[in-house]
Amino acid sequence: MIDRSRISLEHDTLESVLDRDYDLAVFASGYEERCTAIASQISRRSVRDVAVMGFAESKKSQQRIDNDRYFAGSAWGADLEEFYDYDCAGYSVLARYWESKPSAILIDYSSMSRTWYASILNWMRIAPVSWPITIDFVYAVAEYSADYDPLVVTDVAHVPGFYGAQSAERPSLLGLGLGFDAVSSLSVIERLMPDKILAFVAAPSISPWYVDTALIKNRPILSAYTTSKSAIPAPLTNVRAAFGVLADAIGPHRDTHDVTLVPLGPKPHVLATLLLAMQFPGFGCLRVSGRRPEKVRVQASEHRVVVRVHIRPRPERRP
Repeated sequence: MIDRSRISLEHDTLESVLDRDYDLAVFASGYEERCTAIASQISRRSVRDVAVMGFAESKKSQQRIDNDRYFAGSAWGADLEEFYDYDCAGYSVLARYWESKPSAILIDYSSMSRTWYASILNWMRIAPVSWPITIDFVYAVAEYSADYDPLVVTDVAHVPGFYGAQSAERPSLLGLGLGFDAVSSLSVIERLMPDKILAFVAAPSISPWYVDTALIKNRPILSAYTTSKSAIPAPLTNVRAAFGVLADAIGPHRDTHDVTLVPLGPKPHVLATLLLAMQFPGFGCLRVSGRRPEKVRVQASEHRVVVRVHIRPRPERRP
């Protein structure tokens, strides 16, 4: 276990999740088929309260309608609240259940906006937590095809609550997580114009094809913008280990550079960078927004990624 002040991380498994009881479970409903993958494996009897966050942008898609029906049906009987992608929706959800003092929380972030689960983490950082809390972040790894249209980037902005510290007197460093879309990587680089880039990639992954595809598509960027001409391998299926890899690679620069983290790969890397920024408050995290001409079909694979985040009570202030 990694001891980081009030927060520590523990790698876990879906089997352990299925054996636990939770005070609160939070799911997301959108256009992806995998929205219900984790919920379909969990017993409703093991969860006291359920919150479902719906994407306001995709409420008319047939898959979203099907997902809503599943969560509202006999399996879960859950009400749904709609939010936009950029809303700090976690604040609203946690505020609703905070008086009941949830100590065991499950977050299925497989299809969530990073702004949503970032706001859950940020709540834990700033809220008056007076009891120990464990949060199991559970992720259904997707099955993707690389044959889809590139993202048309419309915005590059900070994740709310993860602004970092900027100083005109220090050089800048970009921690860039590689995905399948080199256009997004290039858009971030052109927007930030960093003095130094450290790239990382999800490796090992569930398939060598995923790693090879990300490296091939980003090869021109690695050659042109990184000193090593390569990417740091950080595992896909172990958030705790990915956190450690990134902490070792990027952490030493915290006293010499303004560090910005932009993970464009899988969500476990997004979560790892948010946790890293909580450990190193000067680190900022950015999100890239955009659209594709055609929505990408996202199905769940059989692989699950689980990390347990332990939140210790905030120490009482002595008078």
